[in-house]
Amino acid sequence: MRYRFPALCILALITASAQSPDSGSKGKDDQTEEQVYDLGKDITPPRLVHQVNPTYNPGSRGVRVVGKVVIRLIVTSKGISKSPEIVQGLEAEVDDSALSAVKQWRFDPAKREGMPVAVRVVVEINFHPM
Repeated sequence: MRYRFPALCILALITASAQSPDSGSKGKDDQTEEQVYDLGKDITPPRLVHQVNPTYNPGSRGVRVVGKVVIRLIVTSKGISKSPEIVQGLEAEVDDSALSAVKQWRFDPAKREGMPVAVRVVVEINFHPM
């Protein structure tokens, strides 16, 4: 499954994580434990409602990076991104800007049987030349 979100300089895609689609596992939330699901047929995927683009400054090199950064994260039942980690990166500075941006994203949470649930997703951020 892939979902597109509009952006000026990036294209973000959400996909199911590499684990089986119907398995659920418990994850530790900041205050309470919350069951974390993988996207599957019985789960309505989260919908991005607030996207912050990465701010990458090519600095003294003057060269824009082109490629993608892949980030795995959990979207909580409150629609907050949690525990983002780089799966595939480009450069440390670019990776850090992508992580910082994704931490600020907000979602309409995934739903299972009409109730908000936490899900694992993978976000792909593509950096394009301008």
